[in-house]
Amino acid sequence: MLKAQGYSLQGERHGTNQDSYAVALEDSGGLVIVADGMGGHRAGDTASKMAIEMILDGCKGDGPDAIRRAIDTANHEIWRKGMSEDAYAGMGTTIVLCMIQNNKGYIAHVGDSRAYLLHNGELTRLTKDHSLVEELIRHGEITAEQAQSHPMKNIITMALGVEDRIKPDFTEISLQAGDSLLLCSDGFSNVVPETVIKETLSAKAPEESVQFLCEEAKRCGSTDDITVIVLQKSE
Repeated sequence: MLKAQGYSLQGERHGTNQDSYAVALEDSGGLVIVADGMGGHRAGDTASKMAIEMILDGCKGDGPDAIRRAIDTANHEIWRKGMSEDAYAGMGTTIVLCMIQNNKGYIAHVGDSRAYLLHNGELTRLTKDHSLVEELIRHGEITAEQAQSHPMKNIITMALGVEDRIKPDFTEISLQAGDSLLLCSDGFSNVVPETVIKETLSAKAPEESVQFLCEEAKRCGSTDDITVIVLQKSE
């Protein structure tokens, strides 16, 4: 049995919440998605909503191939709209999603929205940000600790809608009874320590944990839009 809940808080940076999310589950499977839009007042909001709607509509079939086709379609349509309409020029969005089929989870992401898995009391980050600071860490130029306060930590290197072609990263996981999966935008992950994520997922049900974690991000000083989905698998 799967249960999941999403929650989102508008930040102080924009006139609208540019994050979008979706939870579409049945007992043994389904889809959860978080998207974090970028661009002008209307553009970021539009990009994230387009991504959610098109991926929900396009993820028909099994596993990574279905996800890849849906992301390709969403990317092309966001890119086309940005190229053809001045009000949406330069818009784009991150995406992180998990398609659950029985005991497997297929995770795809583009940008710096993240996925975490709590399994047997241990929290693991499942995604690597497509960001400038992640590249600096990979090349040994800064540490993970330095990345937290780096002045360019919000610069991403890949997003849906920026180019006509996109290559998302994929991760396959096994979901077991007692596991919790968290998807989030960077307005959350930039400020909330992993110890807090672990403690909250261990102690609270999804409907309680998502609101608590979003509000915790506010308390920690996030001024960005904040979105969290928590999915839990039980017997």
